[in-house]
Order: sequence, then C-alpha cells, then structure tokens
Amino acid sequence: KAAGVPVITYLHGLDLVVNNRLYQNLFIPMLRRTDRVIVNSHNTARLAEAAGIASDRIDVIHPGVEPVDDTQPDTIFRSKYGLANKKILLSVGRMIPRKGLVEFIRNSLPGIVAEHPDTVLTVIGGEAVDALKNDSSLIEQIRSAVEKSGLQQHVVLTGRVDDEILHAAYNEADLCIFPLIDIPGDVEGFGMVAIEAAARGLPTAAFSDGGVVDAIEDRKTGFLIEPGDYYAFTGTCNRYLEGCYPDVTGTACRDFAAVFHWDRFGEKLRRSIDKATHMENS
Repeated sequence: KAAGVPVITYLHGLDLVVNNRLYQNLFIPMLRRTDRVIVNSHNTARLAEAAGIASDRIDVIHPGVEPVDDTQPDTIFRSKYGLANKKILLSVGRMIPRKGLVEFIRNSLPGIVAEHPDTVLTVIGGEAVDALKNDSSLIEQIRSAVEKSGLQQHVVLTGRVDDEILHAAYNEADLCIFPLIDIPGDVEGFGMVAIEAAARGLPTAAFSDGGVVDAIEDRKTGFLIEPGDYYAFTGTCNRYLEGCYPDVTGTACRDFAAVFHWDRFGEKLRRSIDKATHMENS
C-alpha cells in the first residue's frame, strides 16, 4: 500500500472466522483495507461481508479442478483394501472435527449397513497436524465410534495415499460423503473434494453447510441435505445405492466439474486483477 501497489487477498473461510483474538484484531482490519478480496465460495463472501469487507470489493472465484480422461473403472483400490463386491462410501480429506465423520459413523452408517450389509466406509486422509484447526485425538474418536457401533468390518481407514490410489478410489467408489457439522470458529470454505469427485464421475452426499453448497448440484451431481438431519442422510444414501436417483449420473458430475476448470479460474482471476488495477489508477 505504501508503494501504491494494488493489494488483493484470496480468502478461504477459516481465515475470516478462526477463533484467535490477536488474529481477529490485527489481520481482519488489514483485510478490510485491501483493494480487492477474492473468496472461494458464496458462503465465504457472506463471511467476508460480516467481517466488514465491502461487497463491491469482493469477487467469488471457485478453486479449479483438472479435467480427467481416465474415467474407466478399474480395481486397483478395491484390490488393495479387500473391497471386491463391496458398496464403497468414500470420505477424502484431512481428519478434522468439522468433517463430521464421528457423528456420521454413530448416526448414519449403522442404518446404511442395516439396509446394505455389503457397504464399507473408506476414509482417506490423515490428521491435520499443521492446520489452523486440528484435533490430534480425532482418529481415536473415530475408532471408538466404529467399535461402539460394531462396524469394525464396515470402516477402512487408509491414512494418506498417493495420487494413483486416490484417483482409483474416486473411480471405484459408489458415493462420496461429506457429512459436515457446524463448529463455531471453523468453516468449510468450499467443497473441493466434491468437485474432484465430480470430475471423475462420482456424486457426493453432503450436509448443506458452508461452501459445499457451491460444489454440488442437488439431485444432479449429488445431494444437499439439511444440516444435522442424519435420518435424511441415511435415507438418501440408501436410496441412491438402490438406484433410485437416475438423474444423478457420472456424466452429469463431469459436466458440472468442467465449469470449475483451471482455465476459467485464470480468466476470472485476471478480471479481478484488472478491477484492482483500474481502481488504483483511477
């Protein structure tokens, strides 16, 4: 600012609401003074406005995704984890409380397994030891929930995996799940996993919390369920596994994901930079 250079900040959500007094008192006022603010979802835009950032300086630019050509199913993932002939519910991402895995295992997975005994929840990802928000005991909470629910044969925790296994998991799974929960001082800025899954033709069932709403077209590329309604989440998963949603297809998922191509991200970013430069020059 002192040199007269336009300043643009890209915000992801948690950087607006994290529960830290020093951060809130120091950084948030600085964000209000930047020339433009880019946010990764409409939900983050609402958080930015609530933090006092003028709406006319906010641009929504969703993160991008690479197009995928290898959409033919294989058995790499199923073979590695002994999942042949299983219905796979897939969770991908850092193990943090807002992902809602403990609650999903307690409240929805038993009802899904009761209707579809061949179902396995496969969780890919490790604990977020270097994140702004983390809970090092979460993996133990998940294991405890699995044991208390008697679901030891229906949950696989893979930890972190390489790209080949991750891509195979997207290709071979039946449904991605995103059972987010609302945690004060934390937020899911955007449903990146849902877009990555859609790019490979895999639909996602999610609670409609935070930025994930921008990442799923309801009843086309997955399902947006009222937050906290585990009964509805269970029923939606069961009906999907029974083939009750013919409009939710791999083709619809891939077509939707194409809107989030990195080329479009670049175009929108250039327009946002042009706005900031124009404002500075004027």
